[in-house]
Amino acid sequence: MNKTQIDTTLRAILSDLFEINAESIVADNNSDTISAWDSLGQLQLFMALEEAYKVKFQVSEISSQYTVGELLNLICEKLDVK
Repeated sequence: MNKTQIDTTLRAILSDLFEINAESIVADNNSDTISAWDSLGQLQLFMALEEAYKVKFQVSEISSQYTVGELLNLICEKLDVK
């Protein structure tokens, strides 16, 4: 899986979970700019990411605030994708 594929999947997950248009998602979006991305949404998002990418996140990672771009980088780091 390359970074573009990871990004496409991430946007699809965000779109489905938060009921937003995938094309409207930009790297700077975060829980402040996506109204449905609340604390419960954060947990659901990380559960979906773990399932989609077959990775595990630490509690400290799940409880941190991220932009979409930062999430992409975190997933790439876990998958060792440059």
